[in-house]
Amino acid sequence: MLPNKLEEAWKITSENSVNPQNSGGFSALIEIERLDGVKKKYLLDSGWSYEWIDASFKREGIDKMLQNNEIEALIITHEHFDHFWGLPVTMKYAPNIKIVIPDGFYKEGLQYIKDSGHTGELVVNKKGRNDIEPGLCAYTFDVPIICRVFGEQSIFANVQGKGLVSITGCCHQGIIQFADTARNELKYDNDQMYGLFGGLHISPFDDWDPKYDDLVISMKKWDFQKIGCNHCTGLLTAEKFVRAGYPVIKGTAQYRTKSKSYLGNGDTITFG
Repeated sequence: MLPNKLEEAWKITSENSVNPQNSGGFSALIEIERLDGVKKKYLLDSGWSYEWIDASFKREGIDKMLQNNEIEALIITHEHFDHFWGLPVTMKYAPNIKIVIPDGFYKEGLQYIKDSGHTGELVVNKKGRNDIEPGLCAYTFDVPIICRVFGEQSIFANVQGKGLVSITGCCHQGIIQFADTARNELKYDNDQMYGLFGGLHISPFDDWDPKYDDLVISMKKWDFQKIGCNHCTGLLTAEKFVRAGYPVIKGTAQYRTKSKSYLGNGDTITFG
């Protein structure tokens, strides 16, 4: 049924799913302003549920941005369902968009990109740093993760006068490797790890283990000035960050998001 019958395809998926209403997945719009004042947009991941992602894109105006070619590229962090399977919705509005994936996709995943209706350029980022434009890069971590998936890329942006903003889809590489890699291998303003946003994969199912407390405590050493918790961070983790006094930017708890400690559906965080 791909790429043109998404409603029928999702109906079949829903009928064969245990919890089809809990399959929104992750997708975030990144807008940057260059030093010359030009603004650029990038879409990070494309969610899971065709129904939910399409409704969200329409609600936030992403559909129009895609149709008008306002978004430079779709960057897929890794080959997991909740970041990748909603791809046909993005293709519905911009089949010619450039797609950037980390090295390690299976042949089935590459075929899914084609089946979703993609007609544009496909870029495969190798291990390590991959520059997107001045002050903005992707970094592919060479890491094995669940469901046989291998490799995840994250985004790093140098914000003038502030420092480094680190953006992650799931952070399967672990927050320590994620942040230490940025601190040791990238250059940025003020020598400051300024901002953090995304899924941090600390207790994503709120099944707290005492060892996670060490991860919460370890956050102090990077001295982030703004933290936006999202996706697989886990609500317990976000709440522990708040209690620990970290500069967590709270959300609105709209569109089915459970807590304001969490940047959820429709929320915005600004680092500039």
